[in-house]
Amino acid sequence: MKYFDFEHESPTKSPDALRREFLANWTNNLADWGYSITSQSEDAITFHRKYRSWWLAVPIILLFPIGLLALLITSEATITAIIEPDDDSDGSVLMVNGRAPRRLRKEFARLKTA
Repeated sequence: MKYFDFEHESPTKSPDALRREFLANWTNNLADWGYSITSQSEDAITFHRKYRSWWLAVPIILLFPIGLLALLITSEATITAIIEPDDDSDGSVLMVNGRAPRRLRKEFARLKTA
């Protein structure tokens, strides 16, 4: 998991239309990655997930049965999407940042090139 920043300009869509599109297209994708919506307002949507790192398998296996205590170690990741009106046009700007796995960051990057 690494931190990322993503910005997508939509010169033709209003902030409400872009918010609806983002929720329709990305809520299920983020849910597949274990993220759930924790808060939603007019201009921001926050997704959150808890996960265990892959390296926890080492102490669990090597230090069994005491190593099972390593299962108590969890990490958290949050992704925040902010939608604002674009000052240069009548459109809007979607800004997403947070911590995500590489493949999910690549999905956001693919949206940028589309």
